[in-house]
Amino acid sequence: MGEGPRQVTYFWLERNSGVSRDAIPYRLEKFAAGLERMFGYGASYFERQIVDRLYSKLKLERIEGEGFSFVDYVREAERKYGAHS
Repeated sequence: MGEGPRQVTYFWLERNSGVSRDAIPYRLEKFAAGLERMFGYGASYFERQIVDRLYSKLKLERIEGEGFSFVDYVREAERKYGAHS
């Protein structure tokens, strides 16, 4: 997603889900629900991209978890990264 569409997404999420860009790490469930409302089934694509980029930046290995949600992957990254620091 380019910068323009990214900014539109942040604006829409803040307006319609009450989640500002700065609050996303603290309100993951609301962020994920907002993506779902905005993109429908396509939200899973964006969630996957976010998770892949997060794990790559933190140099963590992402293991596919049965039934893992976007929030589960982010929480797992927080746990793993905290263990490595």
